Amino acid sequence: SAYRPLAFAYDLKGAEGTLYISEHADMTDAREFPMPANRTSCSVDNLKTDTTYYYTVQTEGDVYTGSFQTAQGPRFVKIPGVENTRDIGGYVNLDGKTVRQGLLIRGTEMDGLVEPGYFMDEAAREDVQETFGFVYDFDLRSGTLYNGPYQSRLGEGVGHKFYSAPQYGQIFMADYQKSVREIFRDLADPEKYPMYLHCTYGADRTGTVVFLLQGLLNMPQEDMVREFQMTGFHTKAYRKSDKMDVVISGLANYAGENLQEQIETYLLTTVGVTREQIASIREIFLEE
Repeated sequence: SAYRPLAFAYDLKGAEGTLYISEHADMTDAREFPMPANRTSCSVDNLKTDTTYYYTVQTEGDVYTGSFQTAQGPRFVKIPGVENTRDIGGYVNLDGKTVRQGLLIRGTEMDGLVEPGYFMDEAAREDVQETFGFVYDFDLRSGTLYNGPYQSRLGEGVGHKFYSAPQYGQIFMADYQKSVREIFRDLADPEKYPMYLHCTYGADRTGTVVFLLQGLLNMPQEDMVREFQMTGFHTKAYRKSDKMDVVISGLANYAGENLQEQIETYLLTTVGVTREQIASIREIFLEE
């Protein structure tokens, strides 16, 4: 895995303490981490990239405060039992706008329907939901995988839908146009965020949908391709970059000065996505 947590080093002279970390200087919504006396560091996971964090350390008699800045770059995240997980936010687009973090986490399946090793148990659910607050399980797999009512591993209150999504060149096949239209219609719904978006391996179908979405967000092509390539850090789901070449070459048949404009034309003219839905997606994800 490419994921590595932050190691918060300390020396409390044999005392125990508690670390609180927040994105806010007033320490609202702070996360809590124990600092055992027999350790000199504690792991802090799932921090956002390029973000200022504030911390407070409390011991029996002392309080220490400070702040730190995380590095800019892709945000890999940790979800127990799940692989290939990262936030599509944190990138800066060609207009200088930043893609918001914490809205869409991509990854593998978490119910073990295809790969038994990809399974998030109930013990992890509370911590996962406390960190990410998912309200929608955006499932790109086929509904034929499961008979009867499906319950997301994320909990009873989390919405779910099977989309039977295409991968790579299948996006140009008429049989999949309805699926792509439904995908982008629901990506335009602000009530479905934060969401966990996945297929089985978080590679082919997930990679294709994220590639199209990032094009709508006017991200640089090199960042779009790099985001796709990063699945290669996860050996069970390795995908070479040339698998996306068929998508790029197919989109070249659509009007536009660049790949980003060609993606928009494809979605508007072939798929039937509306301009209002595209505007909503951009409003959801982009900030100055």
